[in-house]
Amino acid sequence: IIYLCQWCAYLGKSLVREEPTPQLYILDFLAEHLPQKPIPVAPARVGYYEGCHLRRLSFAPRVELGWEHYRELLHRLQGLEIVELPHWRCCVIDAERIVEEALRKKVDYIVCPCAACWTWVERV
Repeated sequence: IIYLCQWCAYLGKSLVREEPTPQLYILDFLAEHLPQKPIPVAPARVGYYEGCHLRRLSFAPRVELGWEHYRELLHRLQGLEIVELPHWRCCVIDAERIVEEALRKKVDYIVCPCAACWTWVERV
């Protein structure tokens, strides 16, 4: 089972522990299955906001997501300039500041591996 949402992956893994079918979050699947070589893409300046929800394990106990792998995935995309956005900022309280920082750094896109955090950032 490949989940597009990290919260769904968490729920699936928590509720259906005896399931013999592997359960993966889409970014974990891609990190494992995409070639290790660079993948050419159109040039862009990307602001990477790691997200805050699942960085705080109290939100999702026992969840295991490969944050370092998601960053590695972005680095495999040849043509992207990756600009770090402050992942220590809370998306609910500081979404406006996150977007302001992205604008200040003149990014073309904001990328966030957490669907919950992305929802808050996108609203700004």
